Amino acid sequence: MKIILSLFFISFVARATVLRVPITEIPTLNPNRGNDVSMNKVINQIGETLVSLDEALFPIPTLAESWKTDVNKKTITFKLRERKFHDGSSLNSQDIFRSFIRSKNFKSGLTTDIIDFKRCRLKVKCPSFEIIDSRNIKLHLKNDNFSFFLRKLAGIEGVIFKAGPNGRFIGTGPYKIASQTKNEVRLKRVSTNSYYDSIILKKISPHKGLSLFLDGEIDVIGNMTYRIQTEKIPAHYPYQDKIILTYGLVLGFRGIFKDREIRKAVSMGIDREAFMKAAGKNGFVAGGLIPKGFLGYQTKKSAFDPEKAKKIIRSHLSPHSRTVIMVISKGNGGIERFLKNSLNTIGLKLKIKHEIFKDALTRFRDNQYDMMIKGDGPQFYESVTAFAPYISSQFMNVSKFSNPELDRLYQGYGALKTNAERLNALNKMEHILSKEVPFIPLFHPTFRVWNQPNIITNTKNKFSIKLWEFPYHQYGKLNY
Repeated sequence: MKIILSLFFISFVARATVLRVPITEIPTLNPNRGNDVSMNKVINQIGETLVSLDEALFPIPTLAESWKTDVNKKTITFKLRERKFHDGSSLNSQDIFRSFIRSKNFKSGLTTDIIDFKRCRLKVKCPSFEIIDSRNIKLHLKNDNFSFFLRKLAGIEGVIFKAGPNGRFIGTGPYKIASQTKNEVRLKRVSTNSYYDSIILKKISPHKGLSLFLDGEIDVIGNMTYRIQTEKIPAHYPYQDKIILTYGLVLGFRGIFKDREIRKAVSMGIDREAFMKAAGKNGFVAGGLIPKGFLGYQTKKSAFDPEKAKKIIRSHLSPHSRTVIMVISKGNGGIERFLKNSLNTIGLKLKIKHEIFKDALTRFRDNQYDMMIKGDGPQFYESVTAFAPYISSQFMNVSKFSNPELDRLYQGYGALKTNAERLNALNKMEHILSKEVPFIPLFHPTFRVWNQPNIITNTKNKFSIKLWEFPYHQYGKLNY
């Protein structure tokens, strides 16, 4: 999800020293246990990364004072700043090594294509990491995806941390954990900069978020997580919209969907505009996998031709083999009814199975279902990472789609020097997906975040709060 990472700048007036942020679950606060959206909101305030991205999306030093690479871009040597953790200990190269080896976030997705973790353990020498001295560490890469790697380091996966008491997170950032209860996490300012004195992350169920926001109990709210009727929020509340995902249908390569023509027929049989309305979402009809606003966005829309789709179904399938099993979470009755009607129109029968998303992914990967709804988007500001779920080596490839040319274009993208070269590669990759149809892009949803009107901009003392409404994305700068 790109994803994709800019800053949501907020500052305070003199009396507003507490920022109240909603979360749906109280996190474990242990980065070793993997990626959790609520945990990310806390970690972003407590920890820092080796590099960050500036407003032009170029990597800049953060915990790293500088870095250098070899001529082939296959080794990176980081020189660390002098920095203290919240427990008073000094940051050193061993902390970088231990943080990356422990973090399941870091060892997921694209990173495993860049760094070899197979022989890496905390108490043994790891071929991928070379500790030169206390302030210099060298990383050996498997390939030349140098630009991907730096952007990965700028995201939640690259946060440097230490394990503190009870497995809690100890970082170097402007806040540390002051207290934690079953209903809230309170962060205390340790930086001398003019930030909020504290941040309170309050556990709030999705259906209560809007009323609490309008009552002034929380300071920000987003419609990715919380059920919001836009018309109920007065016009004077500031907001920002972002488009970073593409929602669509992932098709499994089993049963009738082994036939590419059947996959194409289903794509032709779905009215994208009508689907978006049935889903109750605002956004833009998708012409491809890359969302609007990113390099490679496709303006040409897919054809909607149910009559042609019906002819393909009749010519390729016997009447008794026209059933599709789709998995979806409960509470999506509008989508279910729409897809049943759409597939029925072209001659297919849709059966629905309900699973939570995590279980649905597992069973889809095990070939138990034919179709599922999924949202994907660019990660680490790179359009090409939107294609990761369809690369044969990626664990997130739940459809088990494989195309050698797509794999080649994906792996070679990091070596491209100009936007013209990158755009050409992205267009080729979109063409492969539109031809093979492992995924049917439907629409790019618009996500909105509102804030209380009394949160205003103070340009001398900017406060960056990374509101992780979904992984790999931070909302852009707001002007209130």
